[in-house]
Amino acid sequence: MPIIRVPEDFATIAEAVGHATPGDTIQIGSAYSGFEGSVNVSVNNLTFDGNFPLSIVLDAQNGNVTSISTTGNADFDLRGRGGNDTLIGN
Repeated sequence: MPIIRVPEDFATIAEAVGHATPGDTIQIGSAYSGFEGSVNVSVNNLTFDGNFPLSIVLDAQNGNVTSISTTGNADFDLRGRGGNDTLIGN
């Protein structure tokens, strides 16, 4: 399962999500200084990792997203739109 690093691999979280495949981890590094507000997630089974002060909304776009998880100390606000979404995190 590849690790996609923001901003090293992609400049924004949205770009990283756009290039992710199921099972990937999107690791948000301390060098990331962007503010995206809400990031639409349409890829199933992603993990988001952030270990610094960060507040991001991860918005599951449809019922195809069944799992989003988060790790680290960042503040992720997880929102699901489908009845089958499993959103796990801090």
